[in-house]
Formats: sequence, C-alpha cells, structure tokens
Amino acid sequence: MQVNLGVIVNVGKAITKYPNENWRDALSENQIKSKEWLINKLDYCFGGTGNVVVVGSWLGVLPLLMFNNDLSVGKCYGIDLDPNMMEISEFLVNEWRYKGLAVNAINLDYEPLDIDTYINTATEHFSPAGFEHWYLNIPWGSRVAVQSTDLKHEEHIHTVHNLDDFLHRSPMSHVEYAETLKMSEANCTRFMVIGTK
Repeated sequence: MQVNLGVIVNVGKAITKYPNENWRDALSENQIKSKEWLINKLDYCFGGTGNVVVVGSWLGVLPLLMFNNDLSVGKCYGIDLDPNMMEISEFLVNEWRYKGLAVNAINLDYEPLDIDTYINTATEHFSPAGFEHWYLNIPWGSRVAVQSTDLKHEEHIHTVHNLDDFLHRSPMSHVEYAETLKMSEANCTRFMVIGTK
C-alpha cells in the first residue's frame, strides 16, 4: 500500500482542525499496519469492495486509506455511535462517496444502503451478544471482512483466543482468507477473516 500526498494533506488538516482527538492511537504503527493488511487482502480476495460499510470507523482513517489506494471502492458508509467522530471522519476523508452515520451498527437496517461488503475492525468492542446480533443482521451472500485481537484492554470486551475461535464466531459459506498478524508495538496478535457469509 502506498500513501499518497492527499492522505498526508488530509490528515494534517484534520489534526489542525481537531487537535484534541486521539490521533496518536488512530495513526499508531499497529493501527496503520492492520488497515494496510485489510486493504491489501480485500484487493487480493475481491479486487474491490463495491458499496461498503465500515463499522466502528472512528476518526475515518480506514475509509481515507481505502479511497487513496488502488482498491476499487463504491459508496462507503462509516458507522460510529459518536456523531462527533462522524463529523471528523467526513472532514478527514473529504470524498463525496463517503458518508458518516452516527447510528448503532447492531440494529441498523442495511438494506436501503445497498451494501456489497461489510467491514468490522472493531469487533473486540462489541459484547458477544452484540456482535452475534450484528453478524446475523448481515444478509447471506454478502462479502464480509472482520478483525479482532487478543489484546487485553479495558475497552476490549470481546477478544478472541485464536483464529479457530474467531472463525467460529464469524461463520461464512466461503472463507477467502483467514490469518493472524503479530503486532510488535502492542505485543499482541491481530486476527482477520474475509469471505462470503
């Protein structure tokens, strides 16, 4: 993945306008590494995303990188409970195909959005019941990419033990990719599963 000048400019403008946000974590080595991993494998597995929803998009770094890459992306919806995060993400991404939605991803009716690919890189922040409900809400036949971690943290309420555990929680009719990635900065493992539900 190559980072172009537009990414650097957009990030600089966003940090200047919203200096009190947690940019240090959002742009940490581990965060960028896991997003790069996701983008590369989405391109490898599907060649693009079509219309996509990014659950837990936070400050919008993942959508920003997706639009500023070789990955083919249709419309993109970022979802976060915090409306302030959605305002910031729209400023950061600065792309007409992107829209931030301050809604609860678990109960959202996705049908009107015409989604092809569902991305959730924040599964560790969902309760077990909440994640199950969200996953069941995804139509069968949809493309799905999910990530989780084994990192113990006060905000992580649903970590996974190993890749088999994550595959069990995210049943798919066809798995395109399932692998782990060591995160040296935080001394943890990232898990990712991509496929068709």
